[in-house]
Amino acid sequence: MYESITRAGDPHAHPFAPERHHVAGAELAAPAALRTPVDGHRAGLEDLPRGRAVLDEAGELEQLAETDRVVADLDVADGCALHLRECAGWCRGGGMAPMGGVLLVLAGVGAGLTGSMAGLASLFSYPALLATGLSPVVANQTNTIALAVSSVGSMLGSRPELRGQVTRVLRLLPLTILGGAVGALLVLLTPSDAFALIVPFLVAGASLVLLWRPRTDARPVSSRAGRALTVVGVVAVGVYSGYFGAAAGVVMMALLVRALADTLVRVNAVKNVLLGASNAVAAVGFAVVGEVSWSAALPLTAGLLVGNYCGPAIARRLPPTILRLGIAGAGLVLAAVLLHRAVTS
Repeated sequence: MYESITRAGDPHAHPFAPERHHVAGAELAAPAALRTPVDGHRAGLEDLPRGRAVLDEAGELEQLAETDRVVADLDVADGCALHLRECAGWCRGGGMAPMGGVLLVLAGVGAGLTGSMAGLASLFSYPALLATGLSPVVANQTNTIALAVSSVGSMLGSRPELRGQVTRVLRLLPLTILGGAVGALLVLLTPSDAFALIVPFLVAGASLVLLWRPRTDARPVSSRAGRALTVVGVVAVGVYSGYFGAAAGVVMMALLVRALADTLVRVNAVKNVLLGASNAVAAVGFAVVGEVSWSAALPLTAGLLVGNYCGPAIARRLPPTILRLGIAGAGLVLAAVLLHRAVTS
């Protein structure tokens, strides 16, 4: 037992000594009733005005402490939920089914095949991204990034045909870069609902373009007006490539055949560089300020690389007319499905 009477300000007083009260200069220990544990007997405190105030203050502090504990628990729960959502978004591609990754790899292979054989890669890749639960705008931006990465292989494979065309490429490259930047900006400014209504018409138009066989024996343009139209056309195709891009290669090829006096293989190499640049510019814009599902872009890109690699070998064994008709027909069906979905949703 410690003495109940201590000296005021005694530095040697035990830290758990009873509270001191100053009464007419005397230092008396707190009454026994006040030193009774609160959760035991509270009658002594309740009988005194100061005791009731102490109890009220203690109750308020207890309520505040309980509130703090509840808030802390909610913060922890919110943090866990956010972490789980981020993990789910990464593992499942922003809400896609568990087999979504496999679907995107297969769709990427199909997109690479159709892209290398007929120039309509988005026929497979875009609807596959929609099937994983992505919105039209996010699906388009993700698709552009995957196509931009996979187009690197096409550009590298065209190096032999690009020899002696550096000046030509450098003259046209700024036009498609400008077009790709404008197309990406238009995507970022287009509301998702409006984009969903526009895309079916773009897919239908691209499918019809596949049925058009541009003349490869046409005389190259030489007039000033013809060159001006070529410049405008290249910029316009660059804008379309950055905005959506389905069958942009077919249109660009038709323009370059008329603008460049060269073989189809060399013209195709220039086309690969120009469209690859416009896609790259749009992809950078989407990656920085857009909405991209990276977990969906990775498997799609892997499939595209495989399809781009195998596509030329398969195309050599298929009749080109039947190939174009089949892909164009599938594109028109897809356009009708996308339009119905956009109107009814």
